[in-house]
Amino acid sequence: MAPNIAQLQAQIAALVSELNLAEDVLAALQNSGIPASNVPVAETDSFPEGTTAQEALELLDSLIEALASATETALGQVEPPQLVRTVTVNTELAAGRAYRLRNTGITLTLPAAPVANATIRITDGEVLSATATVALARNGQTIMGLPENLTLDLGGVDLLLWFNGVTWRLF
Repeated sequence: MAPNIAQLQAQIAALVSELNLAEDVLAALQNSGIPASNVPVAETDSFPEGTTAQEALELLDSLIEALASATETALGQVEPPQLVRTVTVNTELAAGRAYRLRNTGITLTLPAAPVANATIRITDGEVLSATATVALARNGQTIMGLPENLTLDLGGVDLLLWFNGVTWRLF
């Protein structure tokens, strides 16, 4: 998605630049007494032969609006960055969030009714080990198809949980 947004923004910038230049030229011509409707523009891929400056400006303006709308739509489809929450006590996890563990002997509880494609990220804040663990409670769902809670006991873990609509999967 990001390359498309960058491409749209580059197109908008180019069109705005063309529009600004055309407006400057048009203003100079109008100051000389020549109306925009009488000024022809050079034929291009965007402007067929016989296009006037006024028509070209209107077309450029509509193209900018269309590209801005497409950019807005594309940006709306980009998943916002996850804010990392520090966890030191028992916590009910929320989909779309990231958590950094800063204490052991606690329980993290997965959402009871997750929607398909929900994700949760859990990272070790340098506290996990074979003897210092955190429980991940499944809350009625399965984890990797198993009806069991999960014990986090691997130092340095950076875990992404994804709910596929049936079970929580670990990545």
